[in-house]
Amino acid sequence: MFSFIHRMEPSRRRLLLTCFFAFFCNGLVSLMLGSAMPDLKRSWGLSDSFSGVLLSAHSIGNLIAGFVSGIVPFYLGRRRSVMLLASMAYVGMALMAVTGLPGVLFTAFVLTGIGRGSVSNFNNHTVNVLSDGNPAAANILHACFAVGAIIAPIAFLVLSRIISWQAGLFFVAVCGAVAVFLFSRTT
Repeated sequence: MFSFIHRMEPSRRRLLLTCFFAFFCNGLVSLMLGSAMPDLKRSWGLSDSFSGVLLSAHSIGNLIAGFVSGIVPFYLGRRRSVMLLASMAYVGMALMAVTGLPGVLFTAFVLTGIGRGSVSNFNNHTVNVLSDGNPAAANILHACFAVGAIIAPIAFLVLSRIISWQAGLFFVAVCGAVAVFLFSRTT
């Protein structure tokens, strides 16, 4: 099942593994939003209605990603575009931790959607190309997302008890920064 990984040249293998790690980070982003929402509401004094608007803003960002993630590489190149678009999710997570200004929070949630959607589009395409359409590669990619999604609420709970609720958001931002750095070295 994993023989396609061993047959790859080292640079392609590094890119594939980076895609797996970035999808793990995407899983963290996806479920960290729900885990952090009660603390965001309490700390920043958000209403239930505005909290729903924020979650919708994430979906708006994901929709925007569907349009821009295919166009931006024509102007910036693949490496710069994936770094720029992926970093948006992690900048958004950090913004949520430091401010409760409604406009900034709305923007932060849109950024998380753009980043998450762009990484999803890029990774699905890249893994398919790198593996010559091997379904095992796509399954591993999505399993990495699932592992991140499972870890996110647990990491948030542990970090919020030990440090603060913002620590969970910063944890995702740091993981994302590592993914962006790895993309800068491989794509």
